[in-house]
Amino acid sequence: DVNTIELLSSGVTSGDYVLNIMNENNKHAMIFDLFLINPIALVGLKKEIYEDKCKELGIDIIYTYFSGGTIVEMPKDIHILIAITTPYNVHQTYFDNLILGLFKKYEPDVYKNNNDFMINGIKVGGTSLIEFKETQIYGINISFEDASELVSQVIPPRSIKPVGFANYSYRDNFKEDIINALHGVR
Repeated sequence: DVNTIELLSSGVTSGDYVLNIMNENNKHAMIFDLFLINPIALVGLKKEIYEDKCKELGIDIIYTYFSGGTIVEMPKDIHILIAITTPYNVHQTYFDNLILGLFKKYEPDVYKNNNDFMINGIKVGGTSLIEFKETQIYGINISFEDASELVSQVIPPRSIKPVGFANYSYRDNFKEDIINALHGVR
């Protein structure tokens, strides 16, 4: 889809990705499973970032159309974008509930607080939905690597939420569950 490719080339995501088609139409929904080698700072519309510190630490900055602040994504995290083109649209709650249900299989105490996945009051992931031209982009990030040191250095203190990470032992199984669920397999 031309709009999706334009979105990707405009800096909403970086790195290599594996493109998976969600349905037999090959047009209306795509999953981008991002592959990162280094940490990246995804800067939301609030523009909360110390650019000089990111450059010093070798962290790529990607300015996005997502609402909210900045998140630091680490290579071991789960990072998935789902692009849905018109005439279809999906409410964010659908994806939030889908991911939360799968997450509870591994972390029974996980809950949603606005766009964040929380465990014991600590943010371990989040979601966001934007509309870009004729495409909805739903983003998922689940942290499996400690980014707290980098977060404290590159994001202004007033915007930092307590950040943590989930237990890496189930990361690959959880990611497989997400991909399967998005393909309609439970």
